[in-house]
Amino acid sequence: MKKILFLFFLLKLLSLRLNPQLYAQTPQIDSLANLIKTTKEDTNLVNIKNKIAYHFFYIDPKNTKKYADEAYILAEKLSFQKGMTESECWRGVALELTGNLKEALSKYKEVILMAQKHNFPLFEMRGYTFAGLCYTGMGDYEKSVENHLKSLFIAETIKNDAGLGNAYNNLSGVYFADEKLEKALENELARDAVIAASQTQAQALWNIREHIPLAEKLEGKSVKHDISLPISSIAAFITRSDAAL
Repeated sequence: MKKILFLFFLLKLLSLRLNPQLYAQTPQIDSLANLIKTTKEDTNLVNIKNKIAYHFFYIDPKNTKKYADEAYILAEKLSFQKGMTESECWRGVALELTGNLKEALSKYKEVILMAQKHNFPLFEMRGYTFAGLCYTGMGDYEKSVENHLKSLFIAETIKNDAGLGNAYNNLSGVYFADEKLEKALENELARDAVIAASQTQAQALWNIREHIPLAEKLEGKSVKHDISLPISSIAAFITRSDAAL
């Protein structure tokens, strides 16, 4: 099978650095957990529990679900629509991270509907983003692209730079997974690309990649950033890494 190397995509991956937030969420969680003890059952408590759910999704999806469920129940009791929408989003993330893609997708669709009904464009954008990632994981690249394009449109409308970056990253990831080089070039998600026409050329490309650590060593101290993921998980990895940076 031909291997497509997106220089844009490769450079994006190489630019990632290990972030302490990905591995040291405990202080933030402990601080927020202490606030729970002194906060009344109001919208502030909903927001705190949603923040804890967010911090836990890096390290423990079960606790993400626990706090998102608690946030949703309280938000529903208070008729706090924004809190309900956000907690529904984290409930979907918890399902996705435990491999329940169909259930997660159902949650994200609900997030989109809730966000549209109550005019929460940021959560609508996130709903489309996470739904797109689910479709990528399920191998439905057409629907994945459709959702990421909708997320991109909203990000442009509300001038959300992080959303724009995530949408472009996710679209490039989908085209990479689906081996649609021409689409990536057409939409300016890749500026150049190299296609191996033989096993020898493919090996030569991998040699470039394998020699990157040696080149870094010659430049001095460096932070290692090797990752190994299924292609279908790369887009989600980039999105969540960017969110933590």
